[in-house]
Amino acid sequence: MQRLTNQVGALAAEGDPATALFEFFTSMVEQAAARKTVVDLLARTGTDVQVAGAVQALQDEIGRLLVRAQQAGVVRPEVRAGEVMALLTSTGQGALQGGWDRELQGRALAIIFSGLRCPEG
Repeated sequence: MQRLTNQVGALAAEGDPATALFEFFTSMVEQAAARKTVVDLLARTGTDVQVAGAVQALQDEIGRLLVRAQQAGVVRPEVRAGEVMALLTSTGQGALQGGWDRELQGRALAIIFSGLRCPEG
């Protein structure tokens, strides 16, 4: 979780505001489809994994990416970090459980990103 938080923090600080949120979202879905996470594997064995603090830190950094994308005029102003997290986790879970190939990932992400983007003039 710390690695993800660091990744999104670096994108928030140095990434292109017009693309960083979408890059991170795409990366997360690709990773979910490619492998199961340690947290998922531990949870299946009955190990109680406390990730609330780490998830909050990740959501905070995604919020920074979101604000930058909104300031750049790329993402709709009414979109909130909680909504992005809901889309990210549900899409990642779908990719993980469904074994989505790159083509399906791309099509699903294109639809999601279309809904997040500001409408063109």
